[in-house]
Amino acid sequence: MTTLLGYITESLICGAFFWLLFKLVVQTGGSYRFQRGYLLLASVFTVIFPLINIPVEQTSMIRLTIPELYVYASGSGYSSSSPGFWQNITGQGGIILFWTISSLFALYFIAQLFILLRLSLSGEKTVKNGLTVIQSKKISSPFSFFNSVFIQKGLNEASLEPILCHESSHVNRVHSFDIVLMSLIKIVQWFNPFIYFLRKSLVSVHEYQADGDVIERGFNIEEYQTTILNLQFGFSPSVTNRLHNSLTIKRFRKMGNLIRKKTSTLSVMLVLLLTTSIFAAVSSKVEAAEIKQSTQDKEVVADQNKDIKKDTGTQKDKISPRDYASRPKFNGKDEDEFIRWVSSNLVYPEKAKKEKIQGRVIVSLIISKEGIVKNVKVVIGVHPSLDNEVIRVVNSSPKWTPGIDKKGKPADYDYTFPIVFKLQ
Repeated sequence: MTTLLGYITESLICGAFFWLLFKLVVQTGGSYRFQRGYLLLASVFTVIFPLINIPVEQTSMIRLTIPELYVYASGSGYSSSSPGFWQNITGQGGIILFWTISSLFALYFIAQLFILLRLSLSGEKTVKNGLTVIQSKKISSPFSFFNSVFIQKGLNEASLEPILCHESSHVNRVHSFDIVLMSLIKIVQWFNPFIYFLRKSLVSVHEYQADGDVIERGFNIEEYQTTILNLQFGFSPSVTNRLHNSLTIKRFRKMGNLIRKKTSTLSVMLVLLLTTSIFAAVSSKVEAAEIKQSTQDKEVVADQNKDIKKDTGTQKDKISPRDYASRPKFNGKDEDEFIRWVSSNLVYPEKAKKEKIQGRVIVSLIISKEGIVKNVKVVIGVHPSLDNEVIRVVNSSPKWTPGIDKKGKPADYDYTFPIVFKLQ
């Protein structure tokens, strides 16, 4: 499962990519129908692409397991250093914050639906041309929601006809589905500004399509524009298709030349090619092809008041010497030296002691071809205070001597490192 920070980052990358692709290719070379479909799919892809994990083999990496390290809380007077912002946000607190904000957006969405329900129940209903027309003094600007059109009571007949034509276009094209879908996407993508840009562009496409349908029906453009200006301002729920005053100037400019242009084949091919590329880039997760598991039948204990201790168990190394020339070395020695170094720098967080938190933290790291520790990640965590302490120490590791693969070349080595925090 992608981490929270990873998901946010990849979602922002996808959103930026799809937004730029729309502005540079789709908007100039596609019909409004094509633009609408693209904007909907781009928004959905921004949500799901980062969640898809496609393993990609990387033959130059060898995976090993460092012996388990136990950390006891028997020491006193120790305190962990303060974790960074990004370490906090990817922990339990960040997840709670994320879903709290998402819940607020969900509540806002539900509130909008309740407003619609209340207007629907309190207004006067009539049926015109298959549409349910709801009139109320509480409505100040016309809007539609699926098969219902909401207009202010007392609207004169001259204004009513083009407005009903406009809103019936929204209904027939099922534009309300798009708005509801975008509202649901915004609940989990509230942090992504590009989702708001995509939604705004989608609303513009809706209005251009509806305006084109009105003009094709033979309504006078100037009279239609005057009607729009007169009814432009006023409240309407955000989950509806409504007259948008922010789009007025753009719409008026387009009304005189709302040509139903065709989508160019080149635009379609570019969209398919580039969308496939971003999918591959975001969803492909590198995994080691040569997964060589080193098991250790020994226990390593790090006590805050004591030196590192090992039992007298025998070590069983299941990796064949043919798989590599030499492992990475820490301070000229093997992984045990790294364990000693970690045990001397790792402390049991005071917060975890007070809250009686204990458990096994499994962290993965890569010793690169240059001997640098990188890509430190918590595979299985216990609590942010423990997870962050492990990340802090491992990230501060001195440089290693790179490992050599069976071809005699420096190689990336992927280590898994279990650390057990235990209260006595």
